[in-house]
Amino acid sequence: MVSKGFTLMEIVVSIAIIATLAAVIFPAFAQARIRAQQSACASNLRQLSSAVLQYAADHEGMLPLTSHSSRSSSWGTTLMPYGALQALRVCPSDPLASARRAQGGTSYAWNENLLGEFAGSHDAGGDSEVTYEPAVGVERLSKPAHTLLLLEQSAASGTDSRGDHIHNRAWQRFPGKLLEMLQSDLALTRHSGGFLTVCADGHLHRFPPGQLEAQARQGHDPLQIPL
Repeated sequence: MVSKGFTLMEIVVSIAIIATLAAVIFPAFAQARIRAQQSACASNLRQLSSAVLQYAADHEGMLPLTSHSSRSSSWGTTLMPYGALQALRVCPSDPLASARRAQGGTSYAWNENLLGEFAGSHDAGGDSEVTYEPAVGVERLSKPAHTLLLLEQSAASGTDSRGDHIHNRAWQRFPGKLLEMLQSDLALTRHSGGFLTVCADGHLHRFPPGQLEAQARQGHDPLQIPL
């Protein structure tokens, strides 16, 4: 007996059903992937904050330096014995994730206001000596829960260990460009659920979309150390 084949109408209906299912399922998969990446980024920041606090506990409350002092003093290198492995220093949603993993870079920038060094010659692009002070100690912060420590950075800082901080001290010199520099240095829109950061007391904080930009428009630098 010769089996009856599909009619043209049956094929068209089948294709329509498959297309409808794909239109429903694929966006759901994409959203699940985005949420998983955001959760992984939050987990990275929590583990990095734990490493920072362990380091501070072993060094009389002092925070680590960054590559601003020297390439070998990058906080990523300093905190490796405390569990800050390379895999934790890169956000899976970072468009430069592959390059930063390969070159020892990071998706997370140190708040430059927490460095104790004078950075004048570096900011000016010079190669002359820089005078250093000790890094800021956690115990010297009056409001550690409101002091931003690690922040998601944009592609502007490069992909190797020298890009472990942003030069937000320079923001103070150009108050009229605060919003522009904030948007340039930080990855404010990397996650749809808001901007992730770790504060100096170790807790993860999520700023709702647009909140940091609103502060900058009002002339408030959210990376300043609160008094």
